[in-house]
Amino acid sequence: MGGLSKNCFEPFSVKNAMKYSLISLFLILGFNSRSIAQTSEIKKLHKEQFETAQDGLKSIVALVEINGRVLPTAILPWARRVLHAQLALSETPAAKKVAYEEYRKQTKKIEGATAVHFKKGLGSQRIDLLVARYHLLEAEIWLAQETNPKANPGLAKKRLEVALDGLKVVEKLIESVPDPKQGALDPWGPLYLPWARSVLEAELFLIGKDREKVTAAYKAYLEKIKEKERIAKKRVDTGVTIPLSFLECAFARLEAEILLRKEIDAKTDMNLAKERLKVAEEAVRIVELRIEGGIGHPFEGGYSPWHYRLLESRLGLDSNKAKRIAACKAYWEKTNEREKWAKVRLDRGQLNPPSVFLEARFDRLEAEIWLLEAKTK
Repeated sequence: MGGLSKNCFEPFSVKNAMKYSLISLFLILGFNSRSIAQTSEIKKLHKEQFETAQDGLKSIVALVEINGRVLPTAILPWARRVLHAQLALSETPAAKKVAYEEYRKQTKKIEGATAVHFKKGLGSQRIDLLVARYHLLEAEIWLAQETNPKANPGLAKKRLEVALDGLKVVEKLIESVPDPKQGALDPWGPLYLPWARSVLEAELFLIGKDREKVTAAYKAYLEKIKEKERIAKKRVDTGVTIPLSFLECAFARLEAEILLRKEIDAKTDMNLAKERLKVAEEAVRIVELRIEGGIGHPFEGGYSPWHYRLLESRLGLDSNKAKRIAACKAYWEKTNEREKWAKVRLDRGQLNPPSVFLEARFDRLEAEIWLLEAKTK
C-alpha cells in the first residue's frame, strides 16, 4: 500500500499482524517446560525486544512530528511491534487486555492524525486514511475479543467495508499510472496483494465456521491472485519489470492454493509446498544478487520479506526437529547480518531513518527467540 512497503502497512488479521506469530506457534508446539534455562533466556529476549520496540516507536513518532513528509501511518509497524512484544510478555488475561488497549490508543491517534493530514493536503492520500482506519477497526476487534469474542459484530462489518474500499482504491491507483519503469518492481505485489488478503481475512472472520462459504471465499481470493500473477508474468516476459514482481504474486497464489487445499481436505499439499519453497529460494537469490550489485539495500520494501518467506516455506515442509532448527538458524544468521549492516551505517550517519537499525535488532531478537524455541521442542 501507498509508499506502502510490507513492513509499513500490511493490514493483516491478528494471526498475520504479528508478523511471525503462526511460525512461532508452530515452533513451540510440544514445548518442553523443563527447559528452564532456555525459557529464562527466551524471556530475557522478549524483554529486550519489547524495549527495542518502544525505542522504535518513540523514534518514529518524533520523526513524524518534526518531518511533515513522513506520514502518520509510518507509526503503525512500530505500534504493532510493541503490541507483539508486549503480548509475548503478558502472562495473564488482564495483562493482554492492557496491551490491546494501548495498541488501540495508538491506532486511534494515528487514524486521527492521518485524517487531519488528509484534509489539509499535507501528503496523506485516501488510501493512507483507509490503512489507518483498517488498523483502528482491527485493534477495536482484538480488544473486544479479549472481553467477549462475539462482541460488536458491527466492527467486523466495518472492517470488511474498509478492506473492500481499499482494494478498489488501490486497483484504480495502479491502473491510473503508467507501466513501471524498465527494471522496476511491479506495483501489483506490494500494493494490491496486502489489500486482497485483508479482504479475505475480514470475510473469513464474518463467515465463521460455514465450510461452504469459507471455501468460496478462498476460491474467490485465489482467482484474484491468479489474475495479478498473469499480469506480472506478462510484464516480466516483456522486460518491463524484474522477476521479483512475478515471484511475489506466484508466492501469494501458492499460499492461497495451499490454504484452499487445507480447507477442503484438512492437509497440506506437499507438492504445492515444495513449489512455494522453490519460489522463495529463487526470490532470495535475486534479492542477494541485486543487493551485491548495489541495487537497493536489505530493507527495501520489495526485498525485506523474502528471507522470512523462505523460513516460512521451509518450516511448512519439515516437521523434523533438526531441519527446523537449521532453518531457524539460517534465518537468525541473516537477521544478525542485517543488524550488523544497519549498525555500521548508523554509526556513519548513513541510515535514514535511524529506526531501521532498531527494526533490524527487533527482527534479530525475534529470530533468536524462534531458534531457542525450536531447540526446546
